[in-house]
Amino acid sequence: MIRSALGEVCYGFSVLDFERRLRGPQQLVRDLFERFDRHLEQMDARVRVSMHELDIVTNAVRETLDELGPEELSTRTGVSFDLGKEVLAKLVRQRKEVRPS
Repeated sequence: MIRSALGEVCYGFSVLDFERRLRGPQQLVRDLFERFDRHLEQMDARVRVSMHELDIVTNAVRETLDELGPEELSTRTGVSFDLGKEVLAKLVRQRKEVRPS
């Protein structure tokens, strides 16, 4: 889901005010997508990210869920909308555990 969301915001649909909504420049998000892509190719399920990158990933997943909705998300990514929402909730919890609000 994370790799798919990063790919969608970079190469799939247009995100207005990209840098503000994703909290990073498009090239940084593309680089992050490439890192996740390499790990997937190597069947490595863990990718270390900085707090800033965790924010970007969380925002990419949120934007992808909002933009694509239940039917389109499943069609384009192969991920159910419910699973996408679960991933988003886990990312939000992880962020709060590392950096309480």
